[in-house]
Amino acid sequence: MKTMCVAIVSGLVLWLPAGAVAGDYPGNPDQRASIGVSLGLASDSGDITFKSAGISEKQDVSGGFAELEFDTRIPVSNNWTLLGSLSFFGVSAESDETATLPSAEQQSGGVGIRVGARYYFDK
Repeated sequence: MKTMCVAIVSGLVLWLPAGAVAGDYPGNPDQRASIGVSLGLASDSGDITFKSAGISEKQDVSGGFAELEFDTRIPVSNNWTLLGSLSFFGVSAESDETATLPSAEQQSGGVGIRVGARYYFDK
């Protein structure tokens, strides 16, 4: 199911340059089909507190997130636009070793899809 959804959204994103939408819609702010690409980056740092048998210890934790997203907008009438996107993301986190706690490192990634529609109200 996940593979099928990724294939559908990928197909929509790649199909647009070939002229997926023939007409212009002057009442729709999007007017013509479009594709876009964006890159998002985030980082964080803080600490985590472990508590056991009345003893607590803090451990420094830091991490990061990166996402590359391809999106499309397809106007289908003067009032409606279909939306779709395909994104690839990665997450990393690490913690420092303390006197009683070991260090840890995590790295993971994945794929995300988004589909939707936008309605524009007449003036």
